[in-house]
Amino acid sequence: MASSALITCDSNDHTCTSCTLASSPPNASTTPVRSGRRRGKRAFLVWLLLSNLLSLGSTVVALWRDLSPSRMAWLFALGSSIPVTALLATAGAGRLYDFLGDDPLQRMPVLYLVVFLSAIGAILVSPIQVLSPATLALLSILSWWAYDQWYAKQDLSFIQPFLINRGSEIPAFLLQDAQGRDTPSDSLFVLPLSDGSLPSHLVMVFFRGNWCGVCMAQLARFRKSAATLADQHVRIVLVSTQPLAEQQKLASTFSETDNITVLHDPEQRVTKAWGLVGVGQAPVFLTNYPSDAAIPTTLLVSKNWRLQASWLSRDYRSRAMPEQVLKALIS
Repeated sequence: MASSALITCDSNDHTCTSCTLASSPPNASTTPVRSGRRRGKRAFLVWLLLSNLLSLGSTVVALWRDLSPSRMAWLFALGSSIPVTALLATAGAGRLYDFLGDDPLQRMPVLYLVVFLSAIGAILVSPIQVLSPATLALLSILSWWAYDQWYAKQDLSFIQPFLINRGSEIPAFLLQDAQGRDTPSDSLFVLPLSDGSLPSHLVMVFFRGNWCGVCMAQLARFRKSAATLADQHVRIVLVSTQPLAEQQKLASTFSETDNITVLHDPEQRVTKAWGLVGVGQAPVFLTNYPSDAAIPTTLLVSKNWRLQASWLSRDYRSRAMPEQVLKALIS
């Protein structure tokens, strides 16, 4: 089975027991809870960015001006804030996998160690007072813990069983292509690949949006492997609930030979029905995006619309990679 961050359902036992599932999509009774989580996550991201800027700015100024209590104390404070800064910067720039490898969560303990050791050093050599090295280090610890243990996590409790039970039939759906034209699910298997053959499998990648650097890094990996997947008669289908104009921008970056189809989920109809809505995903300053987005999910579907494998991201930083899809294809 999968790690706790990426729920993987590709084994021969035909079922995944790594998460508790709902028998129906979110309903009105869950709206207040999900609304509260939505507001909390969007507010937290603003707080995280501002507090990190405050910590970095104060530390750099203190080092430059050689302020009390000591340069060593401020260096410790700087060390406690660097991991959060590096993580946010690389994720935002779409370089997270270059920085931390294909499974970023395996490297999290190292970043935790840097934060905590630096914070302990700052606390030991400076008093806890307003904007002191110790206070800024404690702020970094709090920010890091809240980001890693709460903000980055996805609620998978509404995922529908057919998305995790191998061999389940995927229900028919209706999406839109990048031009806004209705695209029924049955049409995806009659759309020829660039070599003229028909696909035997689809790999459907639900992603959050063009604003998400981690998503773009994942899609770049799939594009790089598109020819290899096409050789196995696999078409890549990218699905997002982001505005249609953003889907058009993404679609314009692919050529016909990439064998990649970009589809839009208007009003989150499919995403909601399948329990794939992640609340409060988009940063609050992206006013042209809906606050909710699809939970990062990858599905390998056979021509008879049976689920062959799926990867559900419990933590948005963990994603399925093409190598995993190719391995599941031959299993």
